[in-house]
Amino acid sequence: MLAYVEQLIELVASGRGIGAVLAQVTKGAAELLGNHADKYALHMKGMHWPAHSAPPFVLAFSLSPRGGDFLKGVPHLLMQAINSQTSKLLFGGTRKTVNFKSHADKGLAVWWHENYKLILDSLGICFYLGMSLLNHGKLLPSHLAAA
Repeated sequence: MLAYVEQLIELVASGRGIGAVLAQVTKGAAELLGNHADKYALHMKGMHWPAHSAPPFVLAFSLSPRGGDFLKGVPHLLMQAINSQTSKLLFGGTRKTVNFKSHADKGLAVWWHENYKLILDSLGICFYLGMSLLNHGKLLPSHLAAA
C-alpha cells in the first residue's frame, strides 16, 4: 500500500498521469474531469473543506477569505457541549449558540474565534494548543493580554 501512495505522490509532484488532475485540487480536478463532477466537489471559494460540515463550520468557511480553511474562525468551542459555560463567558454564547447542529446564533461565535486565532498567531502560539487549553480555562484572552 505504501508503495502505491509513494507512486501517487510522485505523479502529483511531477504532474504526470492522474497526478496532473489531482494536483489541481478539488475544484480544478472536478473541472478537468467534467461529466458533472463539480456537483460532488466539496469546496468553498475553491478550497477543499475538511470533513466538518456542521452549521458553525460552514459559516466560518463562508466568511474565511480562503474558503474551507479550518485554521481561521472555526468555532471549536462549539464542538463540545461541556464548553457552554466558557462560550457564555467569552462571547455571550446561548443555548442556541452551543447547539452544534443549529444555524441559529453562530455569527458571534465565529467572529470571536477569528479574533482569538489572530491573537494566537500574533503571539506565535499554536492554534490547536490554544484551543485545547481554552477548553480547560487556560489561555483565556485575559492571559493572552498579559503576554
